[in-house]
Amino acid sequence: MSVRLAAGRGLLFQRRAFSSINSALSVDRPSSVDGSYEGPAVKTPVPGPKSKDLTKQMGEVMETGTVHFFVDYNRSHGNYVVDADSNVILDLYTQIASIPLGYNHPSVKNVFSKESSLVTLASRPALGINPPADYVRLLKDSLISVAPSGMNEVTTMMCGACAVENAYKSAFIWYMTKQRGEPLTPDSEEFKTALYNQPPGSPKLSVLSFLGAFHGRTLACLSTTHAKVIHKLDIPAFDWPIAPFPVLKY
Repeated sequence: MSVRLAAGRGLLFQRRAFSSINSALSVDRPSSVDGSYEGPAVKTPVPGPKSKDLTKQMGEVMETGTVHFFVDYNRSHGNYVVDADSNVILDLYTQIASIPLGYNHPSVKNVFSKESSLVTLASRPALGINPPADYVRLLKDSLISVAPSGMNEVTTMMCGACAVENAYKSAFIWYMTKQRGEPLTPDSEEFKTALYNQPPGSPKLSVLSFLGAFHGRTLACLSTTHAKVIHKLDIPAFDWPIAPFPVLKY
């Protein structure tokens, strides 16, 4: 029996010899007391018939080229994801490494069940303009409390690409501020040219990136991403330098 990572996504499932193992895996193995699974239980090819049907339905209203299979998140627990066809799959992908504690972790669910969390989710505050009254406390109790030594400030972002994109912008702003050495005034040349994408308001700066790198799929991040052609095809990019990655051989 061979094992593969589904399209490079880290979703572990059996590919061959389904006929010989179906009987052994046809029933979900007993769950532990916290609802997690003791092992994988693959009953159909992946994607299964239900996922294929849902993908077809979804294709009528939006792009489905990246869909691997549909998930039953109510039944997924720990590091096991359950798909629409009831296959229990060991998940090494974890939603792009965004759920390190696994699916349906009791402590995480408890936080989201609190009234304060529900109010925040329902109100969708613009944190940079109208942060909640308890936001400073939340930052200090969470991110700041585990920050590396010497780092006492934080900028929150919605996703990984957002974080990289804003890191680029922060570096550009820091560099240009240091170069000028004095505050700008409304009548400065920078103010007059920035809206037209012209220097000095829009300076000729760049980010050096490595061939093979992946930093995200927003526009600046994509200009420093060189992992797969499909990520970049037909999309304009900044004319920034690219270097071969120093692959070490021992």
